[in-house]
Amino acid sequence: MGTQIIFLRKFLTLFYGNELSAGITLSFWLLITALGASAGKRFFSPAQPEREILKIIFAFAVFLPVTFIAADFFGSAGGAATGKILSPFFMIPAVFFLLFPCCFLAGALFPLFCASRTGEKHVSAGIVYALDAAGTAFGGIAASFLLVRFFSPLQSAWLISGLIFFLLGIKVFSCGGKSSIYKFSKIMFAVFATAYMMDVPSSIEDFFLKKRYAAHNVIISADSIYGNITLIERQGQLSFIKDGSYDFSFPGGNEDCYAAYVPLLQAPNAAKALFIGGGPGAARWAQRFPLKEIIYAQQDTKLMELYERWASSGVFGGRLRLAEGDPRELVKKSASEYDCVVVNGSLPLNARDNRFYTVEFFARAKIALKEGGILSLSAESASDYLSPSQAAALSSVYKSLSAVFKNVLAIPGEKTLFLASDGDIDMNYEKLLQNAGMEDDAVAGVIVLNTRSSRLKWMKDAISSSAVGENRDLRPLAYYYGFFGWLETFGHLFGKTFLPNGDITGTVFLFALVFITAVAVLSGRKTGAVLFATAATGFSALFFQILMMIVFQIIYGQLYYRIGLISTFFMAGMASGSFAGSRKNISCGKAFSALLKVQAIYIFFPLLFVFYIPRLFEGTDFFTGSSGLFFMLIPFIYAFPAGLRFSLSARLEGGKNFSGRLYAADFAGSALGAALGAAVLIPVLGIYKSCLLAAALNLIALMRLFSYNQEGG
Repeated sequence: MGTQIIFLRKFLTLFYGNELSAGITLSFWLLITALGASAGKRFFSPAQPEREILKIIFAFAVFLPVTFIAADFFGSAGGAATGKILSPFFMIPAVFFLLFPCCFLAGALFPLFCASRTGEKHVSAGIVYALDAAGTAFGGIAASFLLVRFFSPLQSAWLISGLIFFLLGIKVFSCGGKSSIYKFSKIMFAVFATAYMMDVPSSIEDFFLKKRYAAHNVIISADSIYGNITLIERQGQLSFIKDGSYDFSFPGGNEDCYAAYVPLLQAPNAAKALFIGGGPGAARWAQRFPLKEIIYAQQDTKLMELYERWASSGVFGGRLRLAEGDPRELVKKSASEYDCVVVNGSLPLNARDNRFYTVEFFARAKIALKEGGILSLSAESASDYLSPSQAAALSSVYKSLSAVFKNVLAIPGEKTLFLASDGDIDMNYEKLLQNAGMEDDAVAGVIVLNTRSSRLKWMKDAISSSAVGENRDLRPLAYYYGFFGWLETFGHLFGKTFLPNGDITGTVFLFALVFITAVAVLSGRKTGAVLFATAATGFSALFFQILMMIVFQIIYGQLYYRIGLISTFFMAGMASGSFAGSRKNISCGKAFSALLKVQAIYIFFPLLFVFYIPRLFEGTDFFTGSSGLFFMLIPFIYAFPAGLRFSLSARLEGGKNFSGRLYAADFAGSALGAALGAAVLIPVLGIYKSCLLAAALNLIALMRLFSYNQEGG
């Protein structure tokens, strides 16, 4: 788990910090581990499992730092322009290639550990699974509270490998005889320790970071609880890169001026304005207006520390004030306070950004605005052409604003600017600029051009023709269609071919049910029923983990920091459940009866979560307090029956390779749950229908288990 957390954070930085990156990484991690478990006894000799285990552990320790070095190489060789997101057609094979050595070896260990135990095979498989999960949970705690706080990814991998070599060298893992592995481990430990003291891991990371931004001067790269921040400089302009993607620059261009002028010209008598996202540039331009108070809200305090240190010290003071903390929470606690709220962001590609583009946020912003106040919203697009995915994403945002405000206008440009208000919106910007004495400013001509009636009509026609629905917290359609827009930037045909047209929730739901039923029917007799139920539970468990990550991101906006803790508590629940199922040598009949009950629990768990979702967003301290206690307890509770189920399933079937097959089925189902949950189910179906689908999956698995019993299991 320690390695998994470090990998996740590394790939969130390399391939943009969204849930899709996390889903792909987890999916490949689990799928390759399943392949390793399935092939473990074929590629490695089960006659001497202890010696094979030593070889695999040694190889894992060698490959681990090499994988992180290779990841940095891929990041610098990806071919993307500075601050641009790497192509998914590069990301997907790169992640698979990078994860394969370590994950395959880790998976191969499971059947070999089972073979190394004496006694009853079925019990041993459950115990090994429990020890695996317990070690994973312990590694997650170490990574979350130590490694990710004080060490870089490569430094963390270096320390883990060094520790493994040290333990091998002192024969903590013994094969009961002589082995050259012990001698080589001592040599490798000496090499790794010496290299670490010479700061070799940091030097390697610095080399590839400079190579990735070769045309710029890299000033600093630092981690905060919200992600990685890299500050680069070229010809006097500083650029802030967040999780590998461009965030903002200093000094900013006309786009910051444009983002401030368009909404504030609508409110010449405004006294207080709130700016969210996009750097402080737009808020600084707002000082040209007679506002009494200008607030720039920024959740990432580390980002502002770097801004004030390297870009503009003393920028905050007087009328311009920095509000640290979650901007969404700030809006939630305000009532009739602001004349203008400006969200200076871009089209959302993750749940963290999407939380400022939903019906729920717009409703809170309306309460925070004074009567007749105006909300301004930026979203990336194109000046004269909208691709189908861009039109769909912008349409979803437009419909969401229209569900809350009486008047909504979309202004085309390099960024589409939405204006929403319950009061009148005056589009005679020539007059507004003259009244403000700003008709000669650099952006005046652009504002007048973009707000011509013909341009406004073109934009309205382009986005109103789409059949997509509203963008909501629990159904992030703008984020989903924004993802297709991302695909179009790397190949128009791909994005256009696979772009859904209209509301496809019913189609996706029906297709998923038919597919699941077909797999259940064709899964074979007896053993197939157990494996299908195992895969179904694994699917549900990882789908739920992805679901918790997304909900956590919506509420807190800091998945980068807490992803390790959520995963750790999940694995702690798996370990506890597996230990509980391995305690006694019960009969197959009793094990089967208990297995049916566990499968039934997984029918009701998703339905119960649907019931509790509204309470998550009501702000009850237990659910959404600063400690996030709910998000630690629920993964543990949800994973406990999954660990119990594995131990029970291991008792039902014999066979030389069944423990490995069971482990592989568990991880294969988990891989599908991670991939489909992040990329398709939650964005398309929404959280409620996705939970219903998970319940239906486990109902089919329960019915398949009943047929197993009738077949003489």
